[in-house]
Amino acid sequence: QILDPTKRGLKDLENRLIRAAAEDPDITIRDDGLRIMRMARFAAELGFGVDDSLFECAKRRAPLIRDISSERKRDELKKILMSDVRYPGFSPRLAPEYGLNILKDTGAIEFVLPMLSEGRGVAQSERYHKYDVLDHCIKTCAAAPAVYELRLAALLHDIGKPGALKESGNMYGHEKTGALAAKEELESLKADKKTIKTVLKLVENHMFDLEGNAKPAAIRRRAVKMGKTDFELLIALRRADCEGSGIVTGCKSADNWQRELERMQALRMPWSEAELEVSGNDVMRILGTGPSEKVGMILSRLLNECVADPSLNERARLEKRIAALAKTLR
Repeated sequence: QILDPTKRGLKDLENRLIRAAAEDPDITIRDDGLRIMRMARFAAELGFGVDDSLFECAKRRAPLIRDISSERKRDELKKILMSDVRYPGFSPRLAPEYGLNILKDTGAIEFVLPMLSEGRGVAQSERYHKYDVLDHCIKTCAAAPAVYELRLAALLHDIGKPGALKESGNMYGHEKTGALAAKEELESLKADKKTIKTVLKLVENHMFDLEGNAKPAAIRRRAVKMGKTDFELLIALRRADCEGSGIVTGCKSADNWQRELERMQALRMPWSEAELEVSGNDVMRILGTGPSEKVGMILSRLLNECVADPSLNERARLEKRIAALAKTLR
């Protein structure tokens, strides 16, 4: 038996339309401002349109979101960012972009991610970008693979541009100011420390080797500094950033990074001091000393050298190198 108390539920399903249950949508929205975000999320997950009267009500009532707890806003935002995988085979591929655009067009985004919303109408170089900062961030987010931390970083990656433009008249260094802004936004949503750490690392590094001209050694150093998992996410972010520009075709830098990453793996390059063929105990034995700052300096130097030339990561060769370094590092 199908129950349809409103007498229009089945018709709305057929028309793929989201409508408030009450005749007056204001009754539905004013009881809980989070319903505006849920409206955006359901529309994204299902690929449904939104009833005009409900949409207009959401625009009027968007400030209600200000009073919603951080945790509820955070959880609903996450569901929007991952809306394309909510119903595999049914949810639209560009569902996150659709959902985020509803937040933008209703004004709700100003009360969820206020610093991100400052990118609305902020034009960018026509050489690299078709869209303003906010639309570019939304499109980059939608273009990224379905990894929550990655999509969150993609959404926030250029959050520092409006502030940098106001402060210095250009957008140089926006990755640094952006990391600070992203941290503030994420902490206000009470995001967990692991998520914040990953997102900030991606935002801070997203301008690396923009033209794709970095030498293999520089790519390796950046990869080791970030860690393998986060560097793989950075590659995905760069591809999404290129796609989200609306202009750039191909992505030379990401292609170069991926090739170098595969080469690093083939050469079994060490990613950390723990993967060296010698340990701190070996260093202390050769030096004839106990734990000291010098031991750490030597291990760091050995790692850097093995990153540049993975063939050096052999015990005998490293032991000789330790002895040589001991004479030069005082």
